[in-house]
Amino acid sequence: MTPSRPVGRRVSTLGVALVVAAASLVAQAVADNGCTPASVGRSGTTWTRVGAPAFAHGTQRIVGYAVDPQVPERLYATNGVALARTLDSGCHWAETFAVPATPTPARPYTTLTATVLSVQVSDEGSVYLLLDDATQPRVVVSIDAGETWTSIDHGIGPSTRPPRLALSPTEGTLFVLTHPAPAVAGLPSTDVIYASADTGVTWEPLPVAAGFALGAPTDVPAFNDLVAGPAFALGSPALQVLSVPLWAATERGLYQSGNGGQAWRPLSVATPNAVAGVQLSVAGTASEIAVIERGAPRVFLSPDTGDSWNVVDSPAQVEAVAFGRGGLNVFASTVAGQVFQLDARTLAWKALWRDGPAMRSVVTTRTETPELFGCTCEGRAGDAIWRRTAAKIATPPRTPVLPAPPAAQAGGCMPESAKAPPRKDWGTATVRPAEDLVQLRPGMRKTMPVALHLPPQRLDVYFLADMGPRSLFTYCPTKHGQVYVARELGKIRNLRAGLGEFGDYPSGTNPQESLFVPLSGDFVYNRERRIGPVDQTFYDAVRRQRNINQNGAPSGDGGGLEATFQAVTGLGRLVAEDKRSPYDIAAGLTGGFAPDSVPVIVLMTGQRFSTVDRRPGYLGADFATTELALKRSGVRFLGVWLDNARNKEAAVEPGGHADLVRLAKASGTLSTRDIDCQDDEFVDIHRGDPLVCDYIAPAEGQFESSDPMLGVEITRMLASLENRAAVTVGPLTPGDPAVVDVAPRAYPSVELLRGADLGYGVTFRCGLAMTGQTRTVTLAARVGARVVATADVTVTCPLPVPVPPRIAAALPPLPQVPAPNPVPHPGPNPGQAPNPAPNPAPNPAQAPQAQSQPVSNAVPVAQQEREPQLAFARAANELQHNGEHPMSALRERRSRFPTGPAGALFAMCLVAATGYASRCLSRSRR
Repeated sequence: MTPSRPVGRRVSTLGVALVVAAASLVAQAVADNGCTPASVGRSGTTWTRVGAPAFAHGTQRIVGYAVDPQVPERLYATNGVALARTLDSGCHWAETFAVPATPTPARPYTTLTATVLSVQVSDEGSVYLLLDDATQPRVVVSIDAGETWTSIDHGIGPSTRPPRLALSPTEGTLFVLTHPAPAVAGLPSTDVIYASADTGVTWEPLPVAAGFALGAPTDVPAFNDLVAGPAFALGSPALQVLSVPLWAATERGLYQSGNGGQAWRPLSVATPNAVAGVQLSVAGTASEIAVIERGAPRVFLSPDTGDSWNVVDSPAQVEAVAFGRGGLNVFASTVAGQVFQLDARTLAWKALWRDGPAMRSVVTTRTETPELFGCTCEGRAGDAIWRRTAAKIATPPRTPVLPAPPAAQAGGCMPESAKAPPRKDWGTATVRPAEDLVQLRPGMRKTMPVALHLPPQRLDVYFLADMGPRSLFTYCPTKHGQVYVARELGKIRNLRAGLGEFGDYPSGTNPQESLFVPLSGDFVYNRERRIGPVDQTFYDAVRRQRNINQNGAPSGDGGGLEATFQAVTGLGRLVAEDKRSPYDIAAGLTGGFAPDSVPVIVLMTGQRFSTVDRRPGYLGADFATTELALKRSGVRFLGVWLDNARNKEAAVEPGGHADLVRLAKASGTLSTRDIDCQDDEFVDIHRGDPLVCDYIAPAEGQFESSDPMLGVEITRMLASLENRAAVTVGPLTPGDPAVVDVAPRAYPSVELLRGADLGYGVTFRCGLAMTGQTRTVTLAARVGARVVATADVTVTCPLPVPVPPRIAAALPPLPQVPAPNPVPHPGPNPGQAPNPAPNPAPNPAQAPQAQSQPVSNAVPVAQQEREPQLAFARAANELQHNGEHPMSALRERRSRFPTGPAGALFAMCLVAATGYASRCLSRSRR
């Protein structure tokens, strides 16, 4: 049994179905289809049993099946003789094709010789059946979902082994691998590939041996499997076939042809054994390849179409693989009938189906909500197809697609500029001390609260848009996406934006001549608008952007490296020194990033970068110089791969996702969170991964889509950016003596793009050296080493309140007291009356005191007044001599006595009062 052709990894994903049970989906199926599919839990997951048809011809076992990649409810199953179809997820089945029992002109084969090997469904819904017949391989096609069938095998030669059918994503282009002769050891292979670009009307035989440089006969290996990519050139069948890349699994490894099998080269798959099968995800990021090694439990996986490889040990021998979303997100069914999922980050396998009947041939869909299918096809009753769908739980709804403007279909997709929203004033950084004046006495301290406001740091985004031929279906989503980013991101970030476009240097039969005579409007790199405010001028610039439809025909889409290099450096480039060329790039066309911003380049491309290795003689920048420019400038790089797998601009060469990842890594632009790029509940970018999303371009015919999803993806990536730094507040001059401490010393990791409000405590003091001084302290807020705001605080340290000097009171000179004259012993006083009652017994001790005191005690009274006066004068003189004020014991304390003239008067009064008190005391004693 041949598994169905792999479908695109990005669009044909099932990753979202890997976490929860599908119970709610079963309930929906009951309501929609009128039947109840059975469900069963395996290995901790839930699968829905689609069921099996009741074949009217042949046995009831299923040997092959297919799912319409765009309509999962439409399935096909074959028992090798007949094909049955269901339009309602297995509720009802009906046969639509059967190998005839007797030959007919339209079907010249019978059940005796022919067997249905495989059934495949193209992206457009055409159904292809490959039959193995004794005469030759048979191919029949239905372009109406199985209603009618047409044989398209006329011209295909015989095959002694089962053939292989490879469908290109380009509708109508297909290849059949045949083996005309039995393989003989030691002889070259005689395999022949038949190619058709007109849905089998004509076939061209391509002998495999003709595509090898023959040295010895054994240089041509036998082919086991074949897959085809999309055609690069459309036109005549011969030209279209020549532009299809092919990959072949052989007995000696993996081979690749870039020209429809005309020439083959080996790819560096380090496997010593034969390759049993190969699967390709042409719609994924960078066209992923999975190589199944024969006889060994491991798989070789390449994210870039064979340029690099991961060797992953598998739990068992792998039988088939299918691609989900995310880099190297692979699903595998083993020969033992188990199903596993490979985690893209850890390269570890997770069991999805381990118990019960063996499950074969996993396939995925390409719907908005991708799904995984498998078949328990063991050739017995009970065979069935199983469906594992995504369940939406607690997830935001998909961003609605905005309706196209009424005039969009007339051309231009943005006939009028979108109206710019009012600009948001984010303010400036400020330092706010609680007070602007601090007064302290010497030796004292004070802690003051200081508030710091940091507005969101400016985010400078420079959009670089692919406007070459590959932008035919992404030109309008690019314009609407840039408007979406400006509107939505501007609400949460201090955003400024600029615009640039790129095409490429010409290539072709005579590129040197075309460098000087280009097509009208051709260019390599243009700057539409320098980075500036997101105002109406930005929206007008978006409207003015022109692509292949308006500016002629750009020579290509591979100028992303050159555009990035010029946007960062502005060095310019001349095609020739002595001759002017429209492909010259003027100097000075940088994005215009501000030095205090976080600079970001967002590049959107539908083709991998051109380099001299990929295009000999290429004039533009290479990876090394561009990576160095990004690192030195600090510009961050985000990428969007424009996946055109659903339209005719699909890339035939390896995709550009890997190139974008390389530049994002070089610039250190990694995600700080998990990101679901396409709103499909699957993590496309894990935390720590480079910021690169895939945008699934509109399908064929949708030239003027206003889908904002590209803008949604860019907004999510830009919103995940962080710029962390230490933030401090302290004196502008380090070591300022007025500041002794700041707490906290620093906030070590502040996210600047979001802004912050921070608080500090600044401690001021007055040291002895500052006594009597007033100084201004400038507080500075620093982000890293850069000062972002300042504020002044006046610190005053006054002298102690001075005590005015006291003037000692001038004491009047003491009166000269004359020495007393000797007094003779007086006689009896004639005027004195005798004591009528003398003391009969006088006290002997008082006898001297009883002597007469002549002249009213003049001498004793004068002596009593003089002693206190002299004592007071001596004390006053001592205080005056020591620099102290009279009657004061403390320098710092204010004297309670008046000074100056009042003090002198007070002192005189005090002396007089002291004398008066002494006289009164003397009199009282008498």
